[in-house]
Amino acid sequence: MEILDSSSRPVANDLVYGWMDVRDTLQGLPTLEKDCKEIQRSFKAIGKPAKESPWRPVDDSFSEFMDAITFAVHWGKYHFNDQSGDPGHRARTETGFALKAALKRVRNNGSKFADNAEKASMLGPIF
Repeated sequence: MEILDSSSRPVANDLVYGWMDVRDTLQGLPTLEKDCKEIQRSFKAIGKPAKESPWRPVDDSFSEFMDAITFAVHWGKYHFNDQSGDPGHRARTETGFALKAALKRVRNNGSKFADNAEKASMLGPIF
């Protein structure tokens, strides 16, 4: 998943300002989320292979891959909404407790986005 990989690196490197470099990509995450849900619906319609089937490990790996994408998109959207909204503004401009609370929030969702995007990127070449 080149999109997640390339957008998560700047965020991982700078959890407060990194999102600005990949703003357009983060804005497009709802489209990626929609596409992934369609793929998951298609695979669920097919059904899960039997436990003894040689396809079962492939199905399990694919499910893990799609879960990582789902989590990365969720946290990426959350991070973008926070960073482009009030919490991000407070993280860049406030002082004292408001700064501390806002930084904790945007760093948390930024790191969760970066971690899940990295996981999806590592699993992606399998498919």
